[in-house]
Amino acid sequence: MVGTDWSGEHHDYRDTVMIYGCVSPALGGRVSLVTNGTGVQVRPDTVTIDPSGSGIIAFRVTVSQDASAGLRIQHHGGGEDDISGPLVAADGDGWHFVPHSQ
Repeated sequence: MVGTDWSGEHHDYRDTVMIYGCVSPALGGRVSLVTNGTGVQVRPDTVTIDPSGSGIIAFRVTVSQDASAGLRIQHHGGGEDDISGPLVAADGDGWHFVPHSQ
């Protein structure tokens, strides 16, 4: 099972913010944070899970002006998961994350 942890606070365009991927380290394999739109860059996009680690993986996300995208977290190996993460929402002079269900 995988999930994400993120903040809904305001960010300026081109600021880099963190989204944390959460996965059971015992599953092993790889976890990816992927975009399904434009104007959002994720680094790194894929991380190999350390079975002796915490299972918390930091992804750096940078959003350009006029971005339109959502994020998904995917786990491959030792089970397969693919779930929705937050959406990028413009808020005047910047952006913030909102839950996928909004």
